[in-house]
Amino acid sequence: MVRDTLPKFYKRLAKAKTNRDAAGVLYRFLNEVGVADQLQAWRDAAIDAENIGRSSQIEQVWRTFCSLLDECVAILGDKPFIAADFWALLYAGFEGADYSQIPSTLDQVAVSESGMVQMGNRKVTFMIGANDDNMPARMVNESLFGDDDVAQLQQNLSDDKYLSDSADEQMASEPYLNYLAFLTASDRLIFTYTGQASDETSVQLSPYVQRIATHFGLTINHYPAIPTSQQPVDQYVGTKRATLHHLIQVIQDAYKDDQQAVNLSAEWWFIFRAFNQDPELAKLTQKLLSSIAYKNDPKPLKTDIVTGLYGDKLDVSISQLQSFYENPYEYFLKYGLRLQEREKFELSSASTGTFFHEALDRIFKAVHEQHIDLTTLSDQDIHDLVAENVQQMITNPDNYQYVILTSSNRMTYLTSQLQATIQQMIQVMRDQQTATPMRPSTTEKVFGQPSGNNLKGLSFDLADNRSVNVRGRIDRIDSMKAGDKHYFGIVDYKSGNKTFDYNEAYTGISMQLLTYLDVLKQNLAELSPDDPDVSLAGALYLHIINAKLKTADLQKSGFDAALLDQHKYQGILVSDPDLISGLEPDLETGKSEVYPYKLTTKGKPYKSSALIPEQDLEAFLAHTEGLIINAANKIFAGDINLSPTKYGSRSAMQHTNYQSIMNFDPLLGDRQSPNNRYRLIEKLSPKEIIEKLREEQK
Repeated sequence: MVRDTLPKFYKRLAKAKTNRDAAGVLYRFLNEVGVADQLQAWRDAAIDAENIGRSSQIEQVWRTFCSLLDECVAILGDKPFIAADFWALLYAGFEGADYSQIPSTLDQVAVSESGMVQMGNRKVTFMIGANDDNMPARMVNESLFGDDDVAQLQQNLSDDKYLSDSADEQMASEPYLNYLAFLTASDRLIFTYTGQASDETSVQLSPYVQRIATHFGLTINHYPAIPTSQQPVDQYVGTKRATLHHLIQVIQDAYKDDQQAVNLSAEWWFIFRAFNQDPELAKLTQKLLSSIAYKNDPKPLKTDIVTGLYGDKLDVSISQLQSFYENPYEYFLKYGLRLQEREKFELSSASTGTFFHEALDRIFKAVHEQHIDLTTLSDQDIHDLVAENVQQMITNPDNYQYVILTSSNRMTYLTSQLQATIQQMIQVMRDQQTATPMRPSTTEKVFGQPSGNNLKGLSFDLADNRSVNVRGRIDRIDSMKAGDKHYFGIVDYKSGNKTFDYNEAYTGISMQLLTYLDVLKQNLAELSPDDPDVSLAGALYLHIINAKLKTADLQKSGFDAALLDQHKYQGILVSDPDLISGLEPDLETGKSEVYPYKLTTKGKPYKSSALIPEQDLEAFLAHTEGLIINAANKIFAGDINLSPTKYGSRSAMQHTNYQSIMNFDPLLGDRQSPNNRYRLIEKLSPKEIIEKLREEQK
């Protein structure tokens, strides 16, 4: 047969000029040799044997083959025939083809989306995730053209050409799409929703569903995701593995209440015995049950280990002590064991921050050395000044820190964006200085290190001949004279929009500003030896960003005022009348352009202004010193509790790099141990924090 049929076929195929000719030769050959008849015979035999699945497979293969030939002729029929490409096309078509399967029973579950075309032959429809953030869906235009651009472009297109609908039009069709999804069921329509999103934000029932429930007087049933022994069993019984999952949760909850005698309801005991006797899941059940009593409890370090890790003197930055208050165990991993991620050749947020700090430091030093008043520089002067210093940084042969910025065209572009940010910040600082006599006195001032012309740090003696020394670097120290007083303040550069939070500062997870202010207080005499009356002005954050301004803000106040508002200082200022009147001498009433305060018509600060009385600031500084000493004592005591802080929706576990090592799990926590439990920070008002500070001073 091979001798009589295949050579003739190959000769005919070799004579084909186009893909149309080749497809015809192949189809006629298969019919002539009886391939189609044999496939049909196999299909009929499968039907006679009641093997419907097998018969469907045979039929789909032949249908796929014919479809491939039809598409080849329709698209590539007049193209020259190349045998290798022709066969490769057929092979790829068969590999990528989809084949349907006859369901084993008449019951089936189809998963779809409410925005898609739905079949109307469903008996029961489950609408999963019927929350207000899904129904209606929140449409966000992420395409290159905005809705206004689309509307303008559509006017210039012919009727047969169109762009995608705008977000408003899609939103308008949302009720109709959901209505169609609601009508897909003939017997029952069931809505499910959660009361809390994955990021722990609160979500509500969809307004569509709420209207349906109100109209028909339907009851909303609440079923906790984690059941307890006292809750009805029927809502948590499903497949074997799903039911086993809930059984473990129930036993775990009961174990927390009484570790000696786990109290389960009769129904859950029945399920427990069933799984223990199940030949498939008995071993898995026992394995999972063994985890109930597991404790992830780090033990305090012994004295000799503490001494080996830290010595008798802690020489730390304030950010390190902040990390201890956020999570003692992470402090141990990062600064005790010194575990670090492998460095990557990339432009990280940390290296970007270092770039900003160094660039601003170089520019301010250049301005001071040349005795230039920043307010006299034009935009072009600032552009040239920034470009010169940035170029010196990235081309310095002795500094490999910024080699990545010249490694590719993309990095060259990112460098231009970084330079644009620095340029805007210098322009903002120039405009700020036109409104205030406060001027930068020094930048990137080191403290707590014995070398050079550094400031004194904060050092404290502890028990057992131990001590702690806080070192660091202050981004900028500003100063001005108002009357007979000389004021000094702190400015800390931040890449995020940081504000001073009394709760974070009081609990120790954000001590940076107050620590810097305390260092400044200890060094006032050295900074201004000729002035008998020297005082603190405050400590402020400055957001380093190339701001994007809204049209409404530009129309309301103009470009310069809108830009200043985007870069307004945030933090705390001392409530000193001479200071407040001297910071912006021309401000008699209203909101300050530069600083976080606002004056009444009588020239008095509003209560909402970020001001703190001097004696309360002294109490806050004393409290911060107490936090430093307390943290050092706990570190020397071997405290490595796995107890991260949680403040509102933010927790110390959100951005940690050590999750895989810590294995923190709130479900493992119990009342007898601080481990695997969040330390919740109570949200108090600034007034309540001040009252606490005053009580501490009594």
